[in-house]
Amino acid sequence: MRDVYLGLQFKLDDFTLKLRMFYRKILRDQKVQVGKDVHMKRSSDLQAKVLIGDYTHIWGAITIKGHQKAIIKKYCTIGDKVTIITSNHKICHSNMQGFPQFWGFCSIIDIPEKPVTIGNAVWIGDRAIILPRVTIGSGAVIGAGSIVTKDVPAFAVVAGVPAKVLRMRFEETVIDKLLELAWWNWSEDKIKRNKRFFETDLTKVSVAQISKTVIN
Repeated sequence: MRDVYLGLQFKLDDFTLKLRMFYRKILRDQKVQVGKDVHMKRSSDLQAKVLIGDYTHIWGAITIKGHQKAIIKKYCTIGDKVTIITSNHKICHSNMQGFPQFWGFCSIIDIPEKPVTIGNAVWIGDRAIILPRVTIGSGAVIGAGSIVTKDVPAFAVVAGVPAKVLRMRFEETVIDKLLELAWWNWSEDKIKRNKRFFETDLTKVSVAQISKTVIN
């Protein structure tokens, strides 16, 4: 007897049954939590635990895979064919995949990682790749086709392979003020009251002027 599981054909022996049980556990444990008014293509491939915050828009099919969680916060804009990889293989052992563990002669290799975290109001361009353990600060911009291998500061513009900081979106004092305001945590009513704040070119005003545009 043969069976088809996850696109592969296996003979139903003890090894195969263990493999099937393992993948079923992964699928059972997998949880995708989506906030309010999140837009995402049905063709997206989510193979990891994923948390997507309110009002994040994903303008194409994305892939998120790995054994760790991916956290995408509020008001993000993510392009087409973006890939987020949340865990890696260990390369310090003789084998870099999990098959020997299913035969029962060695224990599961623990791969300690931290989640991939994408902050609030981040813009990620088409075909960017985010690698494991990366944290992208709020307000950052990731250029199309970039490979992000390390943490990105808040409000930085990065691009390249590997991605490097090209510039900061605003002066340091303005960035500090925006992080203090954390507008992405405002209520919908407060956001609607602050039309002037959202229409202001923050490269042309002082921190004091920014404060004056905000209506509580």
